Amino acid sequence: MQNEPKRWQASIWIGEKADQPVTVYGESLPKLRAAARDWLRENKPLFFGNAPPGYEITRRANYAYSDGTTVTPFYDEPLAEGWYWAQGSLDYWDRPKVLEDFDNVVSHFVERWMIPEKGPDYQEVAIVEGNLQLHLIKTVRRETAQLYVNDLLQRGWYVIALDCEGTTTEHNMHVVNRRTVFVLGHPEENASYIESDPRSRRYEQSYYP
Repeated sequence: MQNEPKRWQASIWIGEKADQPVTVYGESLPKLRAAARDWLRENKPLFFGNAPPGYEITRRANYAYSDGTTVTPFYDEPLAEGWYWAQGSLDYWDRPKVLEDFDNVVSHFVERWMIPEKGPDYQEVAIVEGNLQLHLIKTVRRETAQLYVNDLLQRGWYVIALDCEGTTTEHNMHVVNRRTVFVLGHPEENASYIESDPRSRRYEQSYYP
């Protein structure tokens, strides 16, 4: 409903280069997903994605319909008629994969690749009087890429603990390759979370020597 708080938002990137955002809103993450489903089913764009070109942090996912004769925006050869999706990061894209129909396209995007963000009516429900309330955390995730963690903090996640991981030398005399692990929490169940791309580590290394 229009009067519901816009606590969460997500962008569906459309246009020939998937560089034009359409923003949907929801009071909760389930309602945000429902709003995205409704918009996609009503408008049925022939090409769209979860992030704009040049987005460095999260793995991008693009979706396109092929008529069997023309080149799709993310592949330089004509594909058989049907719906496809491809994932990538900046200049690297995997080979497109087939999706059965547009309903599968919508579900695939909304459930796996849509990127929720804090909306204009967002409230810090998990923080009371400046303190994080762990009993309000419903989803937990571990992440090592600092650049990716910083991005997630803008999307409603919190750092709830720090851990470390590494390997030991022979006879367990020393710990080597030790790195910090950020334990992240989110106040809603089944919070959307896109796997970080191992190739994004090059950005982490650039910004965090």
